[in-house]
Amino acid sequence: LDSVLFERASKMDTSKEKIHHILQFFFDKGENASQAVENVNNVYSPDTVSNSQSQFWFRRFRSGNFDVKDAPRSGRPIIENVDKIMEIESDRAQELNIAQKTVWNYLNKAGYKKKLDVWVPHELTQKNLMRFYAEKYPNRRHPDRKTIKRLCTRAENGSLKRERRKSGASEEKSVAVVAAAIVDPHMSTREIKKRHDIPKSTANRILKAQKFHPYHIHMLQKLEETDYPRRLVFCNWVQGQVEADPAFVAKVLFSDEVQHETTFTNKGDVNRHNMHYYADVNPHWKRHKEFQHFVRTELPNLLRNVPHNIQEIMWFQQDGAPAHRSRQVKNYLNERFSNRWIGLGSTTTQIWPPRSPDLTPLDFFLWGYLKEKVYKTEPTTMEDMKDRIRRACQDIPPTFLQNVRNSFQRRINKCMEVNGEAFEHLK
Repeated sequence: LDSVLFERASKMDTSKEKIHHILQFFFDKGENASQAVENVNNVYSPDTVSNSQSQFWFRRFRSGNFDVKDAPRSGRPIIENVDKIMEIESDRAQELNIAQKTVWNYLNKAGYKKKLDVWVPHELTQKNLMRFYAEKYPNRRHPDRKTIKRLCTRAENGSLKRERRKSGASEEKSVAVVAAAIVDPHMSTREIKKRHDIPKSTANRILKAQKFHPYHIHMLQKLEETDYPRRLVFCNWVQGQVEADPAFVAKVLFSDEVQHETTFTNKGDVNRHNMHYYADVNPHWKRHKEFQHFVRTELPNLLRNVPHNIQEIMWFQQDGAPAHRSRQVKNYLNERFSNRWIGLGSTTTQIWPPRSPDLTPLDFFLWGYLKEKVYKTEPTTMEDMKDRIRRACQDIPPTFLQNVRNSFQRRINKCMEVNGEAFEHLK
């Protein structure tokens, strides 16, 4: 009966599943794995089943598992991957008008193998890795040999992925910095470092994280109570002039004088302690004479290149310095500009509000602009400084002047919004 069953099995297909059935037949018969291999190979070809395969199935049968089917494999079929790779390389070969097999042969001779759809050196040594990285990313900074070695060691140890630990200030330091800023808002980070032994950079990060901003002090001209209505009257007058003539601001010739030896306190007052003028008579009269000479002689020379029709509609502005309020100066301005001048003590036109440098372009723009240009490098002589001032004035772009006119009108509107009070510190 056994011989008959074996002969029938021998006539069956030699697929893997059928061979597994035959091995199970010899297992049930009581033979061992070696005897089963000998019997199967005698009937079929000598390499139908190997000893290792027979032993594997016998162990499986002894464990109680008599399923003769192979377990399904995961992943895509190998032949499908090979076909895809062949398709890619065939397209590249066609682009170069070279046989696809020739491309593969050259790459293999060069020591390259196909790995994850990328041709890489067959032996991925540290040197080859450096060369491969340079070829793959030519525009990046290439790692040195020590870096490659360190990465290889970490990859071998299974720790290639590095998790960065976020560092930050401790809760104790954060509380100390914030408390110091609340108790004394004027305290600097340098002082915090001295008192609490916390680095300046750490203190800055804590304050920034807690939404603390280092607001800087803004110097303002000190105003008297009586100045507010005067400033408001002037601003309303300018607003009316602009409504009647939108080009009014462009017709105003603003004037001012500055002395390089004058210093100012944080209140905007002249520090008279640092200014001395030794003389046997009061020097006010001398300054009056000098300003009279300026308006009668220097000013016409400065305006000689201005067309006559523009001079006829030009307005002249001056502040309330004592030298500007002399009778001789006011008489000349009434004669020269008729009813078109602005100044303190004017009885026929508009009065300039005292202590209002925030409303004149020379104070809120020109002097700062000139100082930035003139003192870019230290002047050598007085004549050198004068030349620099002249060049800086000549180089002011016309667009800057238009921006200054626009800024003047915005300042007039802002001053009206706050009823004549200081406004430069407001956003």
